[in-house]
Amino acid sequence: MRHAVSRPLFNLLVAFVLLLGLAAVAGAQESNQIGQLFITGSNTESFPSVRLQVFGIDGQGMPIDFATEPLFVSHDGFPVDEVIFDGKTPVGTLTVFLVDAAGGATDQIPAIKAAIRQFASPGNMQEQLDYVAVYQIRANGPQQLLAPTQFYNGVNNFLDTTELTPEDGATSLYDSVISLVGEIDGLKPRPEMAASIVLISDGTDPGTSQAEPSDVILRAADAGVPIHTLHLEDVALGAGLELGRVYMRDLAIGSRGVAAELDDPDTMNTVWARIAGLRDHSWIRYNVPQAAGGTVPVEVSLLNNRDTKATTEVTISAAAPTMATTMKPTNA
Repeated sequence: MRHAVSRPLFNLLVAFVLLLGLAAVAGAQESNQIGQLFITGSNTESFPSVRLQVFGIDGQGMPIDFATEPLFVSHDGFPVDEVIFDGKTPVGTLTVFLVDAAGGATDQIPAIKAAIRQFASPGNMQEQLDYVAVYQIRANGPQQLLAPTQFYNGVNNFLDTTELTPEDGATSLYDSVISLVGEIDGLKPRPEMAASIVLISDGTDPGTSQAEPSDVILRAADAGVPIHTLHLEDVALGAGLELGRVYMRDLAIGSRGVAAELDDPDTMNTVWARIAGLRDHSWIRYNVPQAAGGTVPVEVSLLNNRDTKATTEVTISAAAPTMATTMKPTNA
């Protein structure tokens, strides 16, 4: 986000930087419109029947319905005869709000707090299952303001007692988002949870980031971390206002997230619903084609799009069949 310097000069700089990046952003979107699968658990109590816990999103970020989506599974290189949907289980989500507020955003602070409160409430966040964290982009990168909490009161007490102070210096939007994407796995209270970032920003970077605009999309899409964007308006940006809005929209679409406006509760509800759709994971079941002990590879993919896949290694004890799962989400 911008720093309060000479406004006409800043506006020209913002417009120039964003225009340079928009073509690359479009290319990044093109290359990432493919879904992702994740294997998040396993069960072999009924071996040689194997159960895998999975979740997935399609190229637009919509949750995959494993009750209706045909799957292909190979076990130790052998295709299984039949894959059966075996119900759902609640796992929970981690949602990290990343606030990008500089000097010109002072009057937006109440709306930013209201958006966080709206999410951390019944109907959007499920207490003791879903977690919320809050970060703010500072001059030296993202700073944690609220560690992941599973309680509404934890969020409300934070917002009641903590002032969100706009950053005086320039903030590096692109570098900060990439940094948080890299940290988010370590923030998960449970490693199998789906994580999302909700970025609240005007979408501008004054050229202080080392990363390019398209780098953010590529990193988030590869990591399987949707970035939902809440665009805040700063009319003082001039031409940069609309360019920032376009970047926020492209960032959301390219990372399989949802773009919304901070001043539009209805579009924000779409974001909250998308996040809630990742709360439950599915169980699938198959019979092992070649029953043998040892460690073997397993691959799960969409039957109609084999590039959307996840792999894991399964260890089976011949004496007392057990399974250890190493999660290796993959997208082509």
